[in-house]
Amino acid sequence: MASPMAAAVPITSDCGIKFADALAASTALVDAGLRPTGRGQGRILRGYLQALAALRDACGGSSGGVERAVAYLLTGPESGAVASAIRRYLEVHDRHVTSERRSEAHALALREFTLHPR
Repeated sequence: MASPMAAAVPITSDCGIKFADALAASTALVDAGLRPTGRGQGRILRGYLQALAALRDACGGSSGGVERAVAYLLTGPESGAVASAIRRYLEVHDRHVTSERRSEAHALALREFTLHPR
């Protein structure tokens, strides 16, 4: 594959292609300043992040791998912040998605989603 994503994420299957697409879209939206909310463009980001979590599990990836790939894709002062924000969202999502309360899981993930950790 002749793309920066192929260098950031090993693409060996259809699952890997979908994972790479979700990761690229999520990265671009977070870098544009969106937050994963329930309305408008934020809802689109939330969908990509949730798909990213599911595809990461299906493809055998890890949160650390996601963070490294995001950091590889972006350059500039915000690259680490974007990578950390996506990793933190996935971690909170993973902790709470096993419960029956998916809306609460999303609310917790959204509260912890920030480009600038405290």
